[in-house]
Amino acid sequence: ADTKITTDVLDTIRKTAGHAYDAIGQTGTITPAASYTKALDDIAAPYLKAAEGFPNAKLSPVIDIVESLKSPSFDAASAIEKIKHLRSAADDAFRTGNTDVARASKSASKVLEDAVEDHLKATGSQDLLKSFKEARATIAKTYSVQKALNNGNVSGQNLAAQLKKGKPLSGGIKDIAEFSEAFKKA
Repeated sequence: ADTKITTDVLDTIRKTAGHAYDAIGQTGTITPAASYTKALDDIAAPYLKAAEGFPNAKLSPVIDIVESLKSPSFDAASAIEKIKHLRSAADDAFRTGNTDVARASKSASKVLEDAVEDHLKATGSQDLLKSFKEARATIAKTYSVQKALNNGNVSGQNLAAQLKKGKPLSGGIKDIAEFSEAFKKA
């Protein structure tokens, strides 16, 4: 309760939550379902369509990101490291204004996380699955709070704007967003 919310504190929370990812690395080989490839294809589809009409144009790096993830199977530890890499690449791309790569990297990491979830369900690793889902939710919440951070305070109006844009807020963060939306002048 007495801790001041800073980006360093949020980074520490993310790092702690990320330990749940490490245990998953020991669960063996992941063989993704057809839905994995389809989800990746959906990410690349608009960029491939644009390339059809302009064959001499340079291909979008989004296509390379997607193609690099297409594999009939991969080690769980590799998947976890790739998720971390994709999330970091998304953050870097957003910071530099490369929104296509940022969104594609973020979407691709979600597709890979979903494949890990499916793998954990299939192997009966219910405790790891629960920890993984909790870690994903905690990490997502820290990013929502960080986006709403303003001079050491969390802006309820910013959280309300995130909720309005469709961010999947939950718990107390969602309560704050809904309250701020309902009572804009409070």
